[in-house]
Amino acid sequence: MSTDFSSQATPTPASPFTTKVAAGDNYLNTTATGLIKTGEGWLIGVNLNSGAAATIKLWDNTAGSGTVIVNTYTLNSGWNPLLFHFRTGLYVTVGGAADLSFSYS
Repeated sequence: MSTDFSSQATPTPASPFTTKVAAGDNYLNTTATGLIKTGEGWLIGVNLNSGAAATIKLWDNTAGSGTVIVNTYTLNSGWNPLLFHFRTGLYVTVGGAADLSFSYS
């Protein structure tokens, strides 16, 4: 004798943990040093679209001075997750020839 369980729902295990996924709701493509965002926010990451030996330096400011978030980071080709909070603004100094896309909120 066999039992047919096909009509029964598959149980979902209970978990005390909640998974949060970071995703930026704003994007900026640039090839040069400059201001990404004014005001408070979150950097989610940077995509190196093209270029070789590209570096960035990130500042919590509206200019390339003040509080450094990331000091001279060499980007890998493709997606570079960089989850950082900033208060004043997000400014980037780009070293080398690079086409970059920033994801931020």
